[in-house]
Amino acid sequence: MFNEDNYKSYHLGPGYKTSGERVPMESKPNSFIDTRYKENGKLKQRRKFDKEGKAYLDLEDKHAHKPYRHVHEINNSKRSNIDRPLTKKEKIEFDNANKKRRGIYGK
Repeated sequence: MFNEDNYKSYHLGPGYKTSGERVPMESKPNSFIDTRYKENGKLKQRRKFDKEGKAYLDLEDKHAHKPYRHVHEINNSKRSNIDRPLTKKEKIEFDNANKKRRGIYGK
């Protein structure tokens, strides 16, 4: 039985809200889905979708395996294991997204 209290993060996007499931590889065209920590509402990841609604980019915060914010490109529903640092534009987008929606689950 699904219990969202068992998960440390949740996902939000246009018409999309859930906990614990993987972020889909397809969504509304030209949209995004944010993954945030329940504890504080901080942005963990933003998955971006192209004009056809297919995932093409993951912007991620630093974590235990990558101590810096980074990007994974997605091609044909396959996420690359190789990452790169965020561009200046991506940093601004990530910072602005991190300011929004805090507190929905977080305190």
